[in-house]
Amino acid sequence: MPYLIDGHNLIGAMRDIRLSDPDDEMKLVNKLRSYAARKGKKLTVIFDGGLPGGKSIASNDKVTVIFAAYEHSSADKLIAARIKRLRDPQGWTLVTSDQELLGLAKSYRVRAIRSAAFADTLAHLPDPPDLGEWIYPITSPSETAYWEERMSAQPPPAPPVEVVSAVIPDEPHTFPKPQPKPAPPAPKPKPKTPRPHDTDEKPIMKNTVDEWLRLFGADSE
Repeated sequence: MPYLIDGHNLIGAMRDIRLSDPDDEMKLVNKLRSYAARKGKKLTVIFDGGLPGGKSIASNDKVTVIFAAYEHSSADKLIAARIKRLRDPQGWTLVTSDQELLGLAKSYRVRAIRSAAFADTLAHLPDPPDLGEWIYPITSPSETAYWEERMSAQPPPAPPVEVVSAVIPDEPHTFPKPQPKPAPPAPKPKPKTPRPHDTDEKPIMKNTVDEWLRLFGADSE
């Protein structure tokens, strides 16, 4: 019967391993290897905080060590996803004290052992041999450098906002050529006043008649 183990949850229940220990994962894997060798079991232990996450080369044919990707996942999420995908859920045993995972295991009929009970089982095993230097999840040197730089780097400052003026630059104006003013209309000719000699009937001047009468010796009436 294979085991699915909530790694840091189990460490929190151990009497001889502390979560504050920088080598806490390594020490637990040592104990799990010893348990698997003695009991002939296969174990999968999942930890939080991998950079970037995945299967560790600390795994062997009995114990599979997996890290959830830092900032993108968690051990609880990976365990829950695995429970939902199990082909033979009744053949597995979950080790955790997380209430949500225990409830999920019950709904899928997965056998569950609380971390404190499994920690007591591990405590009665003889001390396993030291695995040596702890190796984190399998990553290339370039991937490791990328994640280390990302963890230590400060967020880049926001780029300055470029203010685009809404004023449209003046374009050269083309003024139309001045056109000559139209000549004022010619004044209408005034009607002619008829002169005395222009009439058919010429006025008979009284003085002229008198003059003729005088010359011919006639008195004017």
